[in-house]
Amino acid sequence: METGAGVIEAEVVGNNVKLKFVEPSKIALNVTATLDGKQFKGHYVRFGDPHYVIFGKNIADYNIVPLARKLRYSDSFAPDGANVHFIELLGPNHVRIRSYERGVENETLACGSGCVSAAVSTHLTRLTEPPITFEPRSGIPLQVHFQPGNHYQDIFLEGDARLVYRAEVTREALFGYPVSNS
Repeated sequence: METGAGVIEAEVVGNNVKLKFVEPSKIALNVTATLDGKQFKGHYVRFGDPHYVIFGKNIADYNIVPLARKLRYSDSFAPDGANVHFIELLGPNHVRIRSYERGVENETLACGSGCVSAAVSTHLTRLTEPPITFEPRSGIPLQVHFQPGNHYQDIFLEGDARLVYRAEVTREALFGYPVSNS
């Protein structure tokens, strides 16, 4: 698949799809964002889109939207803003994640590139080891695979693939409406 971040290879593995990610274009650990005089520390990772990863506790019970909406526009991420992810370490190979995505401007059920950003940044800070299973809001686990020590060139995201929407594009939508000569 050709994306704004580069060409993404995909492989079907049973009921899962495994995507190969491009290398991150930027990783900045321990980035401080200030809101209303309060400082937040997290990791900034850019895989095409910018991601800000913040650690938390009991994140399943927390309403992330008001804070994430403000952090998304922090001066630290200007001018593009950032997707904001709250993570809770459940073990060296298991992370809970909640994601707020720019463009959607709300919490989403999962964010694959957010999981990959969290995997890379937590591994760099020696908190996790691959493969890392992420537990997003959807409850459907995503797994991030990579070989440590290769500068994050071979990163894979694997997860359950489900059809959630089907649409039909009409001929008129593609080619326009016939012009009447009357």
